[in-house]
Amino acid sequence: MIWATWRTLITMLTVLVTFITCGCSVLIARSGVSDRGALSNPKTRAEVNDQFGKPDDTRTCPEGRVVESRWIRQKINVFDPPPPSFRSFGEELGYTAIASAYLGTAGFVDIFVWPFTLYKSEKAKLHCAFVYDEADRILYLYDLAAPAPQQFDHATRPLDYMLSSQLEDGKCDSWTTCLTDYAQEVRRRATCLGYTLGADEEQTFERMFAIGEGVDSRRIPPEEGLAKIREVLYARPTQ
Repeated sequence: MIWATWRTLITMLTVLVTFITCGCSVLIARSGVSDRGALSNPKTRAEVNDQFGKPDDTRTCPEGRVVESRWIRQKINVFDPPPPSFRSFGEELGYTAIASAYLGTAGFVDIFVWPFTLYKSEKAKLHCAFVYDEADRILYLYDLAAPAPQQFDHATRPLDYMLSSQLEDGKCDSWTTCLTDYAQEVRRRATCLGYTLGADEEQTFERMFAIGEGVDSRRIPPEEGLAKIREVLYARPTQ
């Protein structure tokens, strides 16, 4: 009688746990952003907060810009198939068997899978910093898990394309003015990151200023100057 009671209790608990956890792996795996590119979708601080929630940390750069740091979940696969280059018939069969067991048991096996999925999802989280201007628009963002040189590249690379576009479209009163603004903004972003500019970056500025002065003084045709500027910008290594 006692054994029957315990057996009934265990059965009820099993059903309850299965009901609660069934499908959790799928829900966890499907939550979050699809990839890193989705982080650029919001354009303002309010939109970032609406999409990703409140920040984990907030600080202010020396020049007054606000920086918000967040851990952001991204979508994952519950079951990752073996890479094609290493896939054998046995590995493929094993992967198919696991996936079929999950689907064939209507998710019952999820009570064993969801802890692994949760761990995998936590490991896949992105740790990102969003930097805003005075109007709370996103100026740039970068990966806090990346090395310092790569963070600097994430923060400043968009400036290269912006400068190139400005010079090509004739939106500068003078090339020296635009190049000065570019260099000052690079320095501001480096300071905010706590990144020290090296000799290579300083030499890049000097080469660009020389080209800009040449164009402003009409010693260098604008088309030639633009080609030289782009050569300097694109020669900067991408981290």
